[in-house]
Amino acid sequence: MQTPRAVFSPDGEKLLTMDLGMKNQGFVRVEFRDVVKNKTLWTLPNRPELNETHSMAFSPVNHLVLFVSHELTLMDAQNGKSVGKLKLRKFES
Repeated sequence: MQTPRAVFSPDGEKLLTMDLGMKNQGFVRVEFRDVVKNKTLWTLPNRPELNETHSMAFSPVNHLVLFVSHELTLMDAQNGKSVGKLKLRKFES
């Protein structure tokens, strides 16, 4: 699956981007921007735990951001702080 580089909030006013430029070295940079004001709201400069992220999504009312990899990581969209994590089990058929 292709890793998304950016996702807009449901209202179209915020943009979440992920820089995987040094992924092979365990480096992932996340940035959250207000596109209306052209302002960076917060950045996460080095988040190796997000290295395997293959999907990102906003909650319907823009309060939370979800990163999906081998676990679900939920972050507060206002400040980028972790709200919770849920490890996923691998199901085999």
